[in-house]
Amino acid sequence: MTHTMRALNASIKHWERVLSGKDTRATADECALCQKFYDDEAEDGCAACPLWAYCMECDCFQEETPVSPYDDFLCHNTATEVTKPEERSAEQQETIEVMLMALMVVREAVREEEGS
Repeated sequence: MTHTMRALNASIKHWERVLSGKDTRATADECALCQKFYDDEAEDGCAACPLWAYCMECDCFQEETPVSPYDDFLCHNTATEVTKPEERSAEQQETIEVMLMALMVVREAVREEEGS
């Protein structure tokens, strides 16, 4: 398994914990993709991330700002502390579900590219 697949799997597990309420943090510190791909010296520090690359190619995220599921998540959650499932608004819940869905789509695309 490649480092990219490990990071994608870890990120999916993190967002599943966020969705279930077992994890309440959602920052770059908790994101395996950010840990692997973020470059704070680059003009766009996320450009090497496969999720970011997917979102830049996906029509559903280009037409509006925000351009990624994580940006959308941040727009609906005023802090990086995520509320418990029973306290979330419908928009907050949806942004977490969209994040997970996008990560799973990216994981499948990477699997196909890697032939695994």
